Amino acid sequence: MSDIQVTSKADVASVLHSSKAGIVVDVEVSPGAKDAGISSINPWRKRLCISVKAPPKKGEANKEVVALMSEAFGVPTKNVTILSGQTSSLKRVELAGIPLDRAIDIVLEALAEGGGR
Repeated sequence: MSDIQVTSKADVASVLHSSKAGIVVDVEVSPGAKDAGISSINPWRKRLCISVKAPPKKGEANKEVVALMSEAFGVPTKNVTILSGQTSSLKRVELAGIPLDRAIDIVLEALAEGGGR
């Protein structure tokens, strides 16, 4: 996954969607990475790119995805659910209890900091 310069809220909004509970994030995961965090936006797949240190074995990477999303968006891990893509690097993750506008700001801040939370 290459780093893409994100210049507007519209870029980030393309990967985040409102849901009844909060938001749904379209994610592309790179397991087994040196550093974990939000790294970029993939504009072609319209995915938020995140890296996790855990390998893609026995659900380890998925557990780290949940923990990373919980920390990054400031919601409890019980509010983070992988809706689809449990065995894929392309996932849909729901985060309950966070408004879309706040989530967009969080992603913009993470990308401005260079990712890697």
